[in-house]
Amino acid sequence: MRPYGYSWNQSTITRIESASRPLRVNELADLAILFGIPASELLEPQVVLSDDTDLRALEAEIAKLEAEESRLDGELDAARHASFLASDRMNEVLGELARITASLEILRRWRPKASGDGESG
Repeated sequence: MRPYGYSWNQSTITRIESASRPLRVNELADLAILFGIPASELLEPQVVLSDDTDLRALEAEIAKLEAEESRLDGELDAARHASFLASDRMNEVLGELARITASLEILRRWRPKASGDGESG
């Protein structure tokens, strides 16, 4: 990277590789130019499998994550359904409450005044 004006040393590279030092966008672009590859290739993790054990472990991890994804999709569907039902019930209760409140207002206007206010019933 020195030809591109960077004063990197081995410890800089180690910190970047270990994610203890961020890689700046201009550095990423210059690294891609240096290696003659698209910058996106530096951002995508590369999986290198050395033997069947690694492949089996990868397949097991994929299966585990797919099962978890499916479980969470099911939970999300159930939560959405429960939310829909709760929203529906809330609207029913609000409608009933509005009806009762309106009826109470009308009835309270017609309620006889309390005795002692000078009027006879």
